[in-house]
Amino acid sequence: MKDKFILAIVFSSALGLDAILIQYMFFEESSYPFLNGLQTFKYFTLQSNLIVFLYFLILYSRIFEHNKLFNKLFGGVVVYITITFIVYSIFIEPFVSPQGFAFIGSLLNHYVTPILVIAFISKYKGDYTFSYKDIKIWIIYPLVYLIFLVILGSISNNYLYPFFQVEDVGYIGLLIAIISVNILFYILSFILVKLVSNKESVSF
Repeated sequence: MKDKFILAIVFSSALGLDAILIQYMFFEESSYPFLNGLQTFKYFTLQSNLIVFLYFLILYSRIFEHNKLFNKLFGGVVVYITITFIVYSIFIEPFVSPQGFAFIGSLLNHYVTPILVIAFISKYKGDYTFSYKDIKIWIIYPLVYLIFLVILGSISNNYLYPFFQVEDVGYIGLLIAIISVNILFYILSFILVKLVSNKESVSF
């Protein structure tokens, strides 16, 4: 049953990513369709789903089945994809209307895959033990992404997401958005550690 669950997540994340790539490579006007598809990976949604795909594919292979670091990294995977789910459903979906394959990809990337991952950790939480000090590892990727976002925005004036757009929200608004995302990350991380780990393992 667990292997089938893992495969369901692998296929969901893979299909979501493929649908977005198909839309941007074959159904959007571009002189460089392949690059047009690849550039979609600058979005946190695509990256978090790619992380899910790779993690669960490796999990299914059982290569690192007993590797403590690999198991602890799963907490970060859960938090990243949950952020994708929460931020999109509350702050982005009201302002976008994807069509064609993009609609399918959006549905899988923002809802189906995150819900499957959340259901997986809920069902198999006894297999994992996280501690608060693991959050120091989980935060590395979001911080690197935010640095990339600010650099990209400074160069191209495109901060990718409406709540980060300096021309609309200003630099104070950008700072507030960055702080808010970090707060959301820490809230989700602390909840995950609290719900998944035994009390004696929850240490700093």
